[in-house]
Amino acid sequence: DPVRKVLALAYINKQMSGVPMPSNADVSAYFQSNSALYAERKHYELQTCMVKPVAGKDVAVKAQLSKSRNFEDFERWLRSNKIAHGCVPVSVTADEANEKVALKLKNVPVGGNVVEGSKEQMAITYVKALRSEPLSLEQATPTITKLLSDKRKSEAYEKMVKQLRDKAKIEYLPPYTANGLAPSLKAP
Repeated sequence: DPVRKVLALAYINKQMSGVPMPSNADVSAYFQSNSALYAERKHYELQTCMVKPVAGKDVAVKAQLSKSRNFEDFERWLRSNKIAHGCVPVSVTADEANEKVALKLKNVPVGGNVVEGSKEQMAITYVKALRSEPLSLEQATPTITKLLSDKRKSEAYEKMVKQLRDKAKIEYLPPYTANGLAPSLKAP
């Protein structure tokens, strides 16, 4: 029903408008506690690769990765051993990357790598180059403000939905019951 959707969206928007914006102190504290993303920010030139090793080859893939002089040698080895993979170059700053990945890359030198995943599928991130590109608090403030604001709105939304669900009264109308379709109407 379109009218109900409009009313529901209006209600949600009204509830979200009451969520306070982060203060300058909140932004500053986030900036200080995440220096790797801002004050010590790095720009990475990466090669990311999804590898699907044949059963039992995962150890050999990791060993070859550490033996290879560079990523091109490693990729040639994957091709010559007919190991399924797909690689793409990525250029990203620490604050643009997934926070978990950015923290893992923080101490990885040029030529180093991060391997994640399982024996069936591995995600390999190889650092080809990096350079320092720090941001000042003033430069980072709009990004941090949006990030903290979005986080607060998400938390407020989850809390609102939980409250609505706790207050909701669910009434099952025939032929349905709390356990689904009434037993007398189920197919044999």
